[in-house]
Amino acid sequence: MKTKSGFLVFALIVALLQGCAETNPLQATIPTGPLMLEPAVGLYGSFKLITSSPTQLFVLTNPATNSGVAIVTSVATNSDQFLLEASDSTCPTVGTLPAGLSCKIAVRFTPNTEGRQTATLTVTDNATNSPQTASLVGIGMK
Repeated sequence: MKTKSGFLVFALIVALLQGCAETNPLQATIPTGPLMLEPAVGLYGSFKLITSSPTQLFVLTNPATNSGVAIVTSVATNSDQFLLEASDSTCPTVGTLPAGLSCKIAVRFTPNTEGRQTATLTVTDNATNSPQTASLVGIGMK
């Protein structure tokens, strides 16, 4: 049974990866260089508690000078006050990014604590410089 369930999980992950960018991750090559995540810092300003900021866009790029397909395994923030906005994002949280393409990651600040809040946006993949990170800063006000 362990073999069957392990295979099913593997098959599900492969299916998800294939569906994201129509690239077979089993045939994908490791990018020959780094991916870029810009900007390096997202400054959100001051917002009242439990209200949301406009989304800020971060761009993940697999440069055309790279010859490989990047396999993205995770896109996340480390704070419940900085939220990924899937509806405004074009990057897969799990999927592939071919060389020469970029995608957008939308992040919204919704403070639930007063004062200066910080977090990190982290993209984990198979690139030479994984993970890529951006700092997030906002201020929660009463």
